[in-house]
Order: sequence, then C-alpha cells, then structure tokens
Amino acid sequence: MDKKPVPSGLKFASVILILLYWWTLIGIIAGIWLWKGKNWARIIGIILSLAGAILEIYALAAGIVLLFGPKFYEIAFLIINILMLIYLLADEKLLEYYRKK
Repeated sequence: MDKKPVPSGLKFASVILILLYWWTLIGIIAGIWLWKGKNWARIIGIILSLAGAILEIYALAAGIVLLFGPKFYEIAFLIINILMLIYLLADEKLLEYYRKK
C-alpha cells in the first residue's frame, strides 16, 4: 500500500489549528487559575489580551476578517481585549489583592 504525501496546505492548516487550540487551552487554564487568584494567570491574561488586541487592530487595518465575518465582531473583540487589559493592569482592587498575596 503506497502512502500518499500530505499536501503542504494541509500541513499548514494543521499547524494553524494546533496553534489556535493551544492558545485556547492556555486561555482556559489561565482563566481557571485567575479565578483562583494566581498572579501568573493574570500575566498570561494580559499577554493573551494584548496579543488579541494587536491581531484585531491588524485585521481592521489590513481589511481582513479573522473570526466571524462582519467588522462589527472585529471591533467588539478589540473592545473586549482592551477592557480586559485595562482591568488586569489598572484596577485598584485587583492590584491591591495581588499586593497582599
């Protein structure tokens, strides 16, 4: 039985899916541990929110659609990422909570 070579496009798509699922897995893990008050999870949340905001800005500037289609979603995700950044970086109650730990 001859083994057919895997098309390079399929390899690329596989790598993209693996990267997307890893980011999702990291986000889920960070979210669970953030719920438990771990500072390292807050830092991961900051990194993921910053990466998401940068990707959304790039998508809007380049005129491409990353997730669902209409620009409304890109703008909504950008706003959500920015709000998460502001909360994780500047909320006084949150910062006081981590200073006490």
